Formats: sequence, C-alpha cells, structure tokens
Amino acid sequence: EKMELPAFVSLSFDPEGIAPKQRGNISVTFDPTKNVELGFQSNSIKIVTSDSETSKSFTVLATVEEYFAPLSEKDLAKAPKLSFDKTSHNFGKLQKDAKVSTEFILTNTGKSKLNLRKISTNCPCTITEIDKMDLKPGEKTTMNVVFDLAKRRGRQYKSITVFSNDPTAPTQIVNIRAEVPRS
Repeated sequence: EKMELPAFVSLSFDPEGIAPKQRGNISVTFDPTKNVELGFQSNSIKIVTSDSETSKSFTVLATVEEYFAPLSEKDLAKAPKLSFDKTSHNFGKLQKDAKVSTEFILTNTGKSKLNLRKISTNCPCTITEIDKMDLKPGEKTTMNVVFDLAKRRGRQYKSITVFSNDPTAPTQIVNIRAEVPRS
C-alpha cells in the first residue's frame, strides 16, 4: 500500500497480493547511477501493508564502487595510479583509552591527474585528514590517521578505504591495528 525507500532502491512484488498462508517474493533493485555516494551503504526500507501489523521493515546493504571500462594498453599507460608507502600500520600494545596517530603517503605514480573521490573508515574511532584530493603525476599527499581507542579493549583491526579514479584499482584499503589491555 505504501513504501518508504530511497530513490535509488525500487521494489517489485510477485504476486502483488498474498492470500493467507501463501508466500511471495520481493525483488529489490539498487540503482547506483541514482546514488552518488561511494562505499558501504545501509538503507532502511519500510513497507506498509493491509494486515494487522501496519508496517514491515528490512535493510538493503550494498557496497558501491566506481566502474571503469577496460582500457587499451596505450590508455592504461596514461592513466592515473594510486600508490601507498605502506598498506598497514601496527600500533602494537597500547594503554587503555589511548589516542594515537600515523600517516600514510599517497602518490600518483600514473601519467594523468589522480582524483581521490572519497576516504571512509569502518569505525567512528578512526578519523582521517588529507592534504589534497587531486594529485598531478608524481605528486604526493599525506593522509593523517587518528585512532581513538577510548572504550575499546582487546585486538583492534580497522580499515580505511580510499576511492579514486585509478582505473586498475579504484577502491583500495589500508589497515591499522592495535592491542589494548582488557582490564
């Protein structure tokens, strides 16, 4: 009867109506061309039906990445290329509630301008800052990462995802880790 969903998600029902003790299927279509946000997506969907429970809710999960059509060897040789000085950092054993930082050097080792589209983390405890989002060929930038371990205990593994216009690796991940005493 009524649906609450983002513009980039559509639903279809088979059959449209369901008799008692009958089953049906809901087909979910996620159109990333209507969603400009890259990365992990969690979207709540609400369906209002005619039964006694007035609404049903579920979540649609997706990871949106930019698509690059295959390039010729000639075009690939001219493309931007994102490189990191390291892909992980281990802070080792830390005190409770520590706040530590490290940095990653990002370099455009390609032949045309590199655009860093988005940088996201998998935890609000990890904050990134970057000097610039556009790099000329050969240019470098520093990505500062602050890891706030307040209220965290045990082994901690976090990731930072960098989305760029590098056609061979548009989504790259660097990792940080630490160990915090449990008591």
